[in-house]
Amino acid sequence: MICFFLFPALLKGQVPGYQGKHFILSYNLDVLPNLAYIDLNSVSTLPVQILFSNHISTEYVLGRSFSLGLDASYSQSKIFLVDGNANESGDSYGLNLTFYPKKNNTIAPVGNYFKIRIFTGSTWASGNIRNNTFDNNGYPVTLIKPEQTNLTVNGFGIGFGNNMIVHNNIVLTASVNLDFNVMNFNNNKIPTGSNFEELTYDIQNHLFETYLFYFKLGIGGLMF
Repeated sequence: MICFFLFPALLKGQVPGYQGKHFILSYNLDVLPNLAYIDLNSVSTLPVQILFSNHISTEYVLGRSFSLGLDASYSQSKIFLVDGNANESGDSYGLNLTFYPKKNNTIAPVGNYFKIRIFTGSTWASGNIRNNTFDNNGYPVTLIKPEQTNLTVNGFGIGFGNNMIVHNNIVLTASVNLDFNVMNFNNNKIPTGSNFEELTYDIQNHLFETYLFYFKLGIGGLMF
């Protein structure tokens, strides 16, 4: 009977948090260099681009050195591709496990951390794709045709960062992240050699190259 009444206190003691607070709600801005411009297969010079993605995330401390979190993101941007350009929109939903090292008196959610993330989402893109072909007289011509594609994106990522507490309840965070995307086409058939195939291939490369390495900057609050 005594253990029954002591259990809530023991549980609270096992979840230290920060000054008794265990839950963080935050906004994160992802800063993504579009690495497509260094693609060795490029047929033309692509401009250097810095893209952005918006994240809302939560984190709940489960122990002295780890926490569990959820996140949702949305992005919309115009991107330059090997075969043209496209307007791309995407969303993702992730599950995060964050680990804080057991040294230097570090207690979750404060200090350096290592994060593992699994996620799922979708990407939509519409763009003007160049197609090099020949006219009826055998002369080379370039055709530009609008196309659109839709992909399902699944993957996992890792991140290294730091949480800093300001004024007891404001959380500032910065991290370096790497994502590995696995993409499936949401169309039953992709016509070989078509502009649609070119756009789909370019968007796939864009997602892989852009999210392979990016920065995350965030601000949030310790809610309870």
